[in-house]
Amino acid sequence: MTATHFISGALLLWIVGFEAYRRMTMQPFSMLSMVHLLFVLGYCIPPFWIYFVMGTSLETGPYYEHALFIIPFYQQLDFANEVYRSASLHAVLLYVIMMFGYWAIGRLKVWTSPRNFDRIPRSWIVLCGVVLGALSLVALVVYAAQFGSLTGMIEAGREIRAGRMDVRWGFLQIIVLLGIPATIFLSAAGSKMSGKMRVLMWTLAALVWWFVALRAYHSAGRLTIFTFLAFMPLGVIFYLGFKNRWAVSGFAMLLITGLFVAAAPQILFSSVGAGFQETLSALSTKGGQSILYILNEFAFPYLVSARTPMIAPDVISYRYFVDIPLTGAYMLPSLSGTDTWPPLISHLHQATLTGFSPRALQLMPIDLVSFGYYNLGTLGVAITGLVFGGLISAFEKWLSPGSGLLAQLLRAAWMLYIPFLVLYAAPYTMVKAGFGLIVGTVLVLVMVWLSRFRASDQASWET
Repeated sequence: MTATHFISGALLLWIVGFEAYRRMTMQPFSMLSMVHLLFVLGYCIPPFWIYFVMGTSLETGPYYEHALFIIPFYQQLDFANEVYRSASLHAVLLYVIMMFGYWAIGRLKVWTSPRNFDRIPRSWIVLCGVVLGALSLVALVVYAAQFGSLTGMIEAGREIRAGRMDVRWGFLQIIVLLGIPATIFLSAAGSKMSGKMRVLMWTLAALVWWFVALRAYHSAGRLTIFTFLAFMPLGVIFYLGFKNRWAVSGFAMLLITGLFVAAAPQILFSSVGAGFQETLSALSTKGGQSILYILNEFAFPYLVSARTPMIAPDVISYRYFVDIPLTGAYMLPSLSGTDTWPPLISHLHQATLTGFSPRALQLMPIDLVSFGYYNLGTLGVAITGLVFGGLISAFEKWLSPGSGLLAQLLRAAWMLYIPFLVLYAAPYTMVKAGFGLIVGTVLVLVMVWLSRFRASDQASWET
């Protein structure tokens, strides 16, 4: 055992104890709880399971007799213990400053919480849902045209993700994500209707949801697919409350589904039947290896955050958070087909991984600690933690438990989005993945403001 294990173990015990205290005091499972879970998986557990697993028969995954990918990454890095100790200390620094930001924003009274969405006219919500859903459908059809059909698009997904096929009009995939808020709006509107109108709204919501599901299966990974599948049922569970037996049963089913998707091999995306059978076989006959396989999938922040100080600022100069405005520029459609903006941190980060083998190691994402260090060293880590903690607190106050279905669907979607910045912190990657949710939330804020303005104007007119 090394100092890294003691540091990681202390942070692990603190997080587990703090979450246990929050449960005993009847505090709800929140966005902070999700962040805690991902912190444990990304920074606390990896040094222990690498220590105990490497060199044993367990380092071979449940599929194809391949080693868990974190093992060869750890071996190729070949860092001294001091490097990992420094990385663990940076993770603790980010966590402590994050909790301070969370506490500080929670104490402020300036954040007005528009969680009562009942003032928004139902017609506005329906209109937004229909318009966004139509845009999503048109974008999907135009994008799929280059493959000949929707079936051709789905079949090409694996080749595209492997980098063996180029696509045109890639920005249309982002437009398809407008179907996420469309599904939320149409579902929420339907819940306030009855009879044929309720059936119509929920049918439209299911149709739009299916459009986005096709896009997710075509281009996304397991994590993205699960979060997409989970946000609607999770929102309904929040709306019903955990005292409802159906909500508890639904939450248990979500956990089982999450375990299954996390344990699934990549073949799931090219052959659902074969992928389902392989996963079921692995979970039933190689349970221990399957659990390690899942932990392995979340372990990369520990190694990437150790590697980042070794290449910043000598190989990659400090970024000073320039990637945040650059992300806005990259989100603009490129009519020439090639972006001419300066490279993003994700581009530079990936370029430094080209010498690693197997190829999966060349796709390691940027975690939250690394993002902070890439921007301004240790100070950048502290700034990132402060902002991230404040962001979590602000969203928890805004989308609090006990509000209506629209708010709870948004709460579930954001709970499955913001905490994953711990694992995927490159701004462009996260804005692209959350484009639909961001647009939908902005529309909600605008509708809340307009409805309040409308109500105050009517009150003034009556007086």
